[in-house]
Amino acid sequence: MTFNDKDKNLLIKNGVDRAHVKTITPFYHNYNYRQTSKSKNILFFGAMSRPENYESCIWFIENVFLKLHNQDLEYKFYVVGGNPNPKLLKYKSRNIIITGFVQNLEEYFEKCMCLVAPLLLGAGIKIKILEAMSAGIPVLTNDIGIEGIPAEDNVSYLHCNSEQDYIDKIK
Repeated sequence: MTFNDKDKNLLIKNGVDRAHVKTITPFYHNYNYRQTSKSKNILFFGAMSRPENYESCIWFIENVFLKLHNQDLEYKFYVVGGNPNPKLLKYKSRNIIITGFVQNLEEYFEKCMCLVAPLLLGAGIKIKILEAMSAGIPVLTNDIGIEGIPAEDNVSYLHCNSEQDYIDKIK
């Protein structure tokens, strides 16, 4: 079983019988909440001990968030997820809030204007993106983040190829 056609086709290409490969929809929380925040709060969530998550957060902080914050002190970056890596914890401040594990993401969906997923590593469908989309949260991500999700740029999400793309689309 795979979560997307890309992985299904890869298995078939590598010799797995087509009859034995099925694509299923991955489980994710389908939130009833609909985003309405007018804040300048930005959200990233995931298992923060995983390199693909904490390294992406560090990249975002160094290349995007600090520039936004220098232009407007109201911006805050919420990093939500269990076991944050010590490399990431070094950035914790009044405007970079690293929460650790939280039971309920809806509180953060309510207070944030968007989800960013500037992923540097990863494969397959990113559940965090599906969950944010289901909550009506604007999602800013790149090719790695949207991989395997049949979504249209500027309709279902905002595609970002560079730090300037993130800055422009957040402003």
